[in-house]
This record gives sequence, C-alpha cells and structure tokens, in this order.
Amino acid sequence: MKRDFDAARALAAVHPRAESGIGSLSEGSLHHLLKFYFEPDADRHEVGVGRYFADILNEDGIIEIQTRALYRLSPKLDAFLPLYPVTVVYPVAAVKQVSWIDPKTGEKSRPRRSPKKGTKYDCVRELYALRKYLSRPGFRFCIVYLEIEELRLKNGWGNGGKKGSSRADRIPLSLCDIEFYNEKSDYAAFIPPALESPFTVERFSAAAKTGRMAAGMSVKLLELTENVRLCGSSGRAKLYETI
Repeated sequence: MKRDFDAARALAAVHPRAESGIGSLSEGSLHHLLKFYFEPDADRHEVGVGRYFADILNEDGIIEIQTRALYRLSPKLDAFLPLYPVTVVYPVAAVKQVSWIDPKTGEKSRPRRSPKKGTKYDCVRELYALRKYLSRPGFRFCIVYLEIEELRLKNGWGNGGKKGSSRADRIPLSLCDIEFYNEKSDYAAFIPPALESPFTVERFSAAAKTGRMAAGMSVKLLELTENVRLCGSSGRAKLYETI
C-alpha cells in the first residue's frame, strides 16, 4: 500500500479538489493528496458502496481518510466491514510549520516551525472513539506522519487576530513515516519502550511523554487489544502488565 509521495503530490496537483464533493465538503489539501497517495487512479475515488461513498475502493478494499472526528466513521464502518476490509487513515503532523494569512489582503507570513512534534499518542483520543472496531475482522488502522504547513487566518482576536483564529488549510510537504495496524498485536507499538511492567497509568504517561488522559486511553486500548492486562493495584492506582 506504500506509494511514492512526490508522485502522489503531482497527481493531486492536476486533479481539482472537491469543492462540494460527494464524500466531503470543501475537501482540504491534506485529504486530497492522501487519496492520491493511497490510490493514484482517480476513478477509484469516491466510489458508491451501498448508501455511502468510500474515499477509495481498490484491490486493498476500502480506504477511508479521516483528518479528524473519527467517531463519524461509525455508520460507514458498520456498512462497509461486512463487505470489504477497511483501512482508516489518520494523518499526524510529525513536523508542523504555521503560516498566517491576513483575510483582508491575502498576505501570507513566512512559515514558522512549531516546537511540538506529533506522535502516535496524538491520535489516541480519536482512535478511542473506534475502539469497538479494533477487534473486528477486516478493520485496519494507519497513521501517516507528515511534515505539514498549517495555514491559519488572522480572524480571531488579540495578538493580531491569532487568538481564536480559524485554520484555513493544511498543506502536506513531505512524508516522514507510516505505520499500519492490521492485527490486535500490532497495537503493542503503543507501549513505550522504556516502560517497565507492571505499571500504572501515571508511569505510562511519564514513559510515553504524554498527558494522563491520552495515557489512560492508550492503556484501555492496549487492554482491549489484549496487549496488557490488569494485574493488581498499587495504593489506589491500578496495576497493568504486558502480555
């Protein structure tokens, strides 16, 4: 399923984005390019399957690219999974540059690199919404790590209109890495290498260098995919061990 990123970008550039597409409204650059990355043939995009349209239908099955709000895929997954394998693709900004656009003049600032590095734990809250599908036959998850330029409008308040501003688009600049989760055992990759077993959610949070909420959801997902199990307690905290 791996493709050439530059070739996908060239293909996406010569195909107009969907402004009021069947599958998405005002399709963003990120979603548009990823469709060509996973399937270069535009005739296999936006294919009707029952009452829904799949982003891609090809020899790999159905590929749904969702840049946010994974919970919205539940009705589609219920309809698609009995018919085809379904791969849900979720992009993560491993490296992000931010550019600001003046909505009155259209002037764009020079991009500035964000110090935050995106990791797999940035998708945990979204993935948690699909937890009931992780053990379903045919369900696959894919994280695409990208360098992205985020375009934001100075249409908010304070600090030159940056507070409460709107995101205009996300432009993929390069592919950093890609991870596929095809089996339940693959989710063991969410266990931080430095984590010693048994562990608490707090220890997981420290080892993963993520917040406690993301750590708790990660542990729950690992438990649901049978990669960790509850093994006792330490004071008031639950203890888990790897399987």
